[in-house]
Amino acid sequence: MKFAQTYNYQTHRQTQFDFDNQNHHDKMIKFLMISFAVLMIILSFPNFVRGQERLAIQSQEKTAILKLEEKATSTDHLIINIGLNPGQSINAVWSSLEFATTSLFVEKINLKNSFCDLFIMNSFDNINGTIDIMCGKPFPGISTSSTVAEITFKKLKKQTSALSFSDNSLVLANDGYGTNVLLRTEGLLSTY
Repeated sequence: MKFAQTYNYQTHRQTQFDFDNQNHHDKMIKFLMISFAVLMIILSFPNFVRGQERLAIQSQEKTAILKLEEKATSTDHLIINIGLNPGQSINAVWSSLEFATTSLFVEKINLKNSFCDLFIMNSFDNINGTIDIMCGKPFPGISTSSTVAEITFKKLKKQTSALSFSDNSLVLANDGYGTNVLLRTEGLLSTY
């Protein structure tokens, strides 16, 4: 007798982060966010350049834009690109997305083309409709338009739906202070 083995992404997500209540989940997210910021500050702090100490100057200008772009679509699937236009040297991103679980189902997150070298968090929740990607690149970071990640969704039903960034999203400057330089986010509204 043969048994078919199926992989349930919703169950996987629940077992990956199985907390007693929402309070524990919120504390864990805050802890990860603070740890991420501290790590990026340490990695971005300039040491010495050609024998001379380079002093860090805190960034004052918000210039970074996080945006969602439709990369490919078919009758069954939708691929979204999370793009970043930093506007200055940055070294860390927390991309926090929200989507409608009635119309979309995350199948995978592709980080192959990401500018990031370090990944702190890479998770999705098909029950609550959230995606969180925390990643960074050590000093000197990047200053050109780049890809954070590509997300493949399965379309569940055709309806007009929004993909958007939550207020948790951050872009940290490569200034040694971890200054949030996120100017704005651009979501995606489409009929899937």
